[in-house]
Amino acid sequence: SDGSPELSVINLRAADLEYRWDMNRDESHLTEGMEMLARGLASGSGSREERAVSHSHLAALSNRRYKATEALEDLDRAIEHDRLAVSLYPSPHGSQAVTEANLGRLLQTRYERLGAAQDIEGAIEITRAVVAMTVSPNARSGRLSDLGNALRLRFERTGNLDDLTESIAVNRRAMACGYDLDPRITSNLTVSLLVRYLHLGEIADLDEGVELLRPLFSLSWKNDEHRIRALSNMAIFLHARFADTGQRVDLDEAIDFARASIREVGELPDKARCLTTLASALNSRFDLTSDPGDLDEMLTLFQRALAATREQDAMWPRCAANLASALLTHVDHEYDDQALDQAQRLVDAALKRFGPVDAARRLSLVNRARVWGLRY
Repeated sequence: SDGSPELSVINLRAADLEYRWDMNRDESHLTEGMEMLARGLASGSGSREERAVSHSHLAALSNRRYKATEALEDLDRAIEHDRLAVSLYPSPHGSQAVTEANLGRLLQTRYERLGAAQDIEGAIEITRAVVAMTVSPNARSGRLSDLGNALRLRFERTGNLDDLTESIAVNRRAMACGYDLDPRITSNLTVSLLVRYLHLGEIADLDEGVELLRPLFSLSWKNDEHRIRALSNMAIFLHARFADTGQRVDLDEAIDFARASIREVGELPDKARCLTTLASALNSRFDLTSDPGDLDEMLTLFQRALAATREQDAMWPRCAANLASALLTHVDHEYDDQALDQAQRLVDAALKRFGPVDAARRLSLVNRARVWGLRY
């Protein structure tokens, strides 16, 4: 290299610290690597390529710490340094595409957290460009799946069915690359199928989703974020199919899969989603059996789901709406002024945050009417 040997050594050490963190989850490895890289970059030493590598390592370490702590400043830092890395790599360069793909995923993550339109638009633009330059079937499969997921997220924001249709087509192309048992790729396709079912009502989408997910659970992977999401998604599919067909076996199996996802999720970012999935299935069983145990557990789970989100998070209004609905069900069976007051506060707060096409907005409007009916 024509750059500083010191920065080259720092980059090697940073890669080692990333590996050590992946092995033992000792946060001191992340802190050491981030501080070391920041000092190296501040010195102004190194070639453009070496500095690009340093920014890329700093983004990777920041992202790992974000996954561990959910601190937004770490996610913002990861995005900033991946942008800088992309700008410094000579074009064409093999690492540039990898870094751009990482940047697209980070923007998706921030969109799912905060809901800013510019993040999902940026993710789609970047990921389309990366797919176009990717030849390797393995890398192409993952990047097509990233694009499909981003298009589905934009559909949920805007309601444009073209995005959902393209999302499913792109995810099918990802699986056609030969990685049909990759849990992340399979999960992204099934989520798009579920969203289409919720909007168009074709039960074939539910059946296909169940058929795609079930083989994944025979694999040996365990305590992995993609396995956890697959378990939760399977519960959602089975619950939705129960709602359509009334087959009790689907509801009972949905509850079993949802409980399995909660056992494995720990404090990972999907915790609130897993809690919500089980609570929703218990709500349906309560409607069938009127078992007060299901009602009490459902209420507790929705409370835990809300507590697991921050008020600025994009998922917070949905969790608030779900808890409000559970509180109103409780009031229906045992009148409670405090529960009714809390439900009204949650409904009002959620309605301020929902977009005009958000399906959960309809639930909150119904809940507002329920509050008025119970109160007056």
